[in-house]
Amino acid sequence: MIINLTGITVKVFDEVDGALLATFNPDNRIARVELKSSRGDPICGIPVKYGHSEVMDLPLEEKDTYYIVDQYVKLARQERQDLLTIENGAYILGEDWIECHFLVQ
Repeated sequence: MIINLTGITVKVFDEVDGALLATFNPDNRIARVELKSSRGDPICGIPVKYGHSEVMDLPLEEKDTYYIVDQYVKLARQERQDLLTIENGAYILGEDWIECHFLVQ
């Protein structure tokens, strides 16, 4: 099973003949990376903030389940083999979906 956590419909088309292979409607969750920061000790009198990121709304791994996520989520969770991103996706002007030819694991 593939679950789309991007917030926008993803359509995968055959690279050769352009046939629609699959449509993944968005789930009610959107996996995202949230940037957080906290004040640190000044360095040479200059105020410093320390940043880190947290991945939000990403389900735990589940057998035989894959998740389409944006590239930031995939980069933040490189250890997970169940995350897919869109390769060379293109938003279609005036439409509410993105098309691609491949999903990247």
